[in-house]
Amino acid sequence: MNYPTFSEVIRVKDGIFDNLALHAARMDRTCRNFFGHPLVLDLNPETLPESLRRGLVKARLVYSDHLETLEFTPYTYRRIQTLTLVTDNTLDYRYKSTDRTVFAKLLARTGAEEILIVKNGLLTDTSFSNIVFQSKSGFYTPDSYLLAGTRREHLLNQGLIHERKIRPVDLGCYSRVILINAMMDLEDGVSLALNQIRRSSV
Repeated sequence: MNYPTFSEVIRVKDGIFDNLALHAARMDRTCRNFFGHPLVLDLNPETLPESLRRGLVKARLVYSDHLETLEFTPYTYRRIQTLTLVTDNTLDYRYKSTDRTVFAKLLARTGAEEILIVKNGLLTDTSFSNIVFQSKSGFYTPDSYLLAGTRREHLLNQGLIHERKIRPVDLGCYSRVILINAMMDLEDGVSLALNQIRRSSV
């Protein structure tokens, strides 16, 4: 039987796995939903190759009803110059599937460097990250997200960001958009000014 496959990316800094409990919980929810049983995640510093126990490392797991692959690679931040708004009211990415065809099609359709997806009139995520908008009053993330990111959850739990409905017409209320995911924290500076967000012509 061909089972669906999912991925989990975990930030490792100087040999320490970040937000491990949140990653394990998401994998557990996924496995219980699709396979009816949990997946035990057993990661520790000894799992890392010795050459990667310093610096910033990306751990990528691929799993179905069992762990299929585990890879460690040095990580550098992806710098985005523009975001293009694109609408898709049918996109469903509640689970972190390895099948990312829908994102590839949206990127190809717009020819954009990176996309900011609008669903049912509300801003959601980019193709690879959750988003946080900065204003004078604080940091806000859309409550209409596509994927419940672990970084997003951690920042919400810490009270560092807050949820709200954000529509394209609300963009003028903010000064910057910050991209966050398992590898990119709020303070890592992967962000764009609002004039770097464009509307798609297709």
